[in-house]
This record gives sequence, C-alpha cells and structure tokens, in this order.
Amino acid sequence: MKITIFFTAYFLLSGAIVSGCSGRTAGEADTADSVRTDTVIQMLSPEEADHMSYCVGFLNGADAGVNKRKMAEESPEYGFDNGSYMKGFRTALSQQNASPGYTQGVQAARDIIFKIEELKSYGVEVNREILLQAISRQFSADSVTADRMQHLNSKYNVMLQRVYSAGGK
Repeated sequence: MKITIFFTAYFLLSGAIVSGCSGRTAGEADTADSVRTDTVIQMLSPEEADHMSYCVGFLNGADAGVNKRKMAEESPEYGFDNGSYMKGFRTALSQQNASPGYTQGVQAARDIIFKIEELKSYGVEVNREILLQAISRQFSADSVTADRMQHLNSKYNVMLQRVYSAGGK
C-alpha cells in the first residue's frame, strides 16, 4: 500500500515538474503560443523508463494477485484463473487496442459484467447476446430521447426491485 501511494505521489510530482519545465502552470490551457513543439522534455532516460515500467507492472501484478486471493476467499464463484486474467490484460493493453474508445468500451463491459454476476447470484440469467444487440442498437442510434431513457430506467429499476425483494427465491 505504501509503495502504491509512493508511485502515485511520484507520478503527480512528475506531472507538476513537466508542467513547470514547460514554462506554464498546471492550470494554463494549451494554446498555440504556450505549446512548444520543437522541445521534447524527457524526464526519464530509456533505462529509467524501463525500470519504471517494471515497477508499475510488478506492483499492479502483485495487487491483482492479492485481489484475486481476496475475491476467492470471499466468493469462490468470482475467482478467476491466471491464464484468462492475463489474456484479458494483454488484449486491453496491446498497442493495437490503445485507443480511448477501446478502453472506455472495456471499462463499460467490465461494469456490466459485475452487474450480470450480481443478478446471477439472485437467480437471474442475463442473455449476453440480447444484451449486446440492445447495446449496439442504442449506441448506433442517431438519438435517444430523455423520455425514452427515463422510461427504460423506470422499467429496469422496477425489475431490479422485484429481484432484490425476492432475494433470489
């Protein structure tokens, strides 16, 4: 935990140093006049950057291992194997998938998977194909009205309340 706090502080401090070295404050907006494209500020040598990558990977791997063991102790059905975890991690971290849209999609799917697993614990099986089709249809739509969203949220909340009230019975 202390090491994680140290690296968080280090990254924040590095950002402040980069901002200070660029001749502007952290609050200034990037404008054509304030951004110097002819100067590249390199805070770390390639060897130091490699070492930083190793440290971040080591810490995150250890943290994931601790979380995996903790989850397995609390709820064995939520446990996962190393191979599938690393396959997902490699896919998300690969250079070809390094776009903000991709990572946002992975994050959204992750959040939905937790909801699916929660509903499963109450005895509700979610059809992932139907879910994916509905998400694709609405995501691709030109517009979704606020009234439609409110109506769907209302129906969804009523169904959730029924599930939680029944307690999986």
